[in-house]
Amino acid sequence: MGSERFTDVISKIRHSEDEVWSINGPLFLNDKPYWSIHFMRRGILKKFYEVAIVILDENGEIIREWEVYEKIVLIELMPKLSEKFAVLHSNEMNELSRIRKFFQGSQESIHGFRINNLLQEAKKRGIYELVHLLESFIEQLIEIEKDISKVLKYMEDTLRSVNELLRRDEYSTLIRFAQEISFEKEGIKNIRRKISDQAHIIFYIVNIVRELGMRKEESKKFIESINAYVSSIRQVRKKIDQMIKTRQFILNMFNERRSMVSKFYKEMLKRT
Repeated sequence: MGSERFTDVISKIRHSEDEVWSINGPLFLNDKPYWSIHFMRRGILKKFYEVAIVILDENGEIIREWEVYEKIVLIELMPKLSEKFAVLHSNEMNELSRIRKFFQGSQESIHGFRINNLLQEAKKRGIYELVHLLESFIEQLIEIEKDISKVLKYMEDTLRSVNELLRRDEYSTLIRFAQEISFEKEGIKNIRRKISDQAHIIFYIVNIVRELGMRKEESKKFIESINAYVSSIRQVRKKIDQMIKTRQFILNMFNERRSMVSKFYKEMLKRT
């Protein structure tokens, strides 16, 4: 559609004299080209803000079908992903892989202390409460490792979607990307929850070891090791909390843009 036809189409759309407009396109949906007309008004800080968006097909016809309108406008309103985002996402995957190795290693040794030795001694001495706590602790380490592996799989899928969006904006890919980010967030929150639960187990283990006065040298070494482990876990939690915040920010932005699409659609119907 030639630019000379825009003026004729815009003249049929109701808009006030204090509004300006701009045209973007072509935008593609299922390999079909579309153009968008953005009507803007100057705000309090003299910056323009959008008040309505109208979508045209290649014949200059106004698109009123919600299914088509939503897909095109949502793609346009969402900030474009960049190579930097892909790099940051890859860096997070590497960081999470390192965290997984940390929990893998902790199943055998916590900062040099072999937890299985303490478990065997507790079994020999019939300290069944301690046996149960230590076994629960080891089981949680295994579960956390598995949960991290699941999240890493989600992140691999997300990275594929990111690379697709870098090549070309597609509605289906954008929706898939948002779903994958949501899966990641819930998976990472689950890891965070289990790490927090682990803190309670550690508290009871340390108390029992101190109260029972198990072999003094071993007891001292264990408590030193567990304190170092807790210090490491604090750093892990900070990194995980930041990952959760990042994903929540993306999802908030996505939902905000989706609500904007609905608002612009209603305004478009009024004007056309």
